[in-house]
Amino acid sequence: MPDCAAVGLYGVLSSVVSQRTSEIGVRMALGAAPAAIFRLVVAQGLLLSVIGIALGLAAAFGLTRLMTTMLVGVRPTDPATFALMTVAFFLIAAVASWLPARASIRRRRCARSDGVRWLGCKLSGCGPPEKPEPSRLLLN
Repeated sequence: MPDCAAVGLYGVLSSVVSQRTSEIGVRMALGAAPAAIFRLVVAQGLLLSVIGIALGLAAAFGLTRLMTTMLVGVRPTDPATFALMTVAFFLIAAVASWLPARASIRRRRCARSDGVRWLGCKLSGCGPPEKPEPSRLLLN
């Protein structure tokens, strides 16, 4: 079960980071330190994870009473089980937040000939901007 949670959590967090690629690029172009971006991504991932863990604990406390007949040798609200799973999911969330955060700061910044910097990605290749043809210059 924690394996599925780890894969799912990593998928969600990496999707959130990929959706924010342009924002991260703008922050880096405006001079944000990679460490600040790393902290931003990890903090967002951990905040989402803490909210999810809190909601999961509340649901677990409510639903374990319905499953009392299926539990053998464990009380429905065993504190050790709840504490162990809370710590396990938090550690999974920390690693799942760390991986996309590390990937977000490893994206290379590129410098164009006019001094503008942007985040290199699949959509915007690095290098100088294309020079217009001389005939187009005369028409504009």
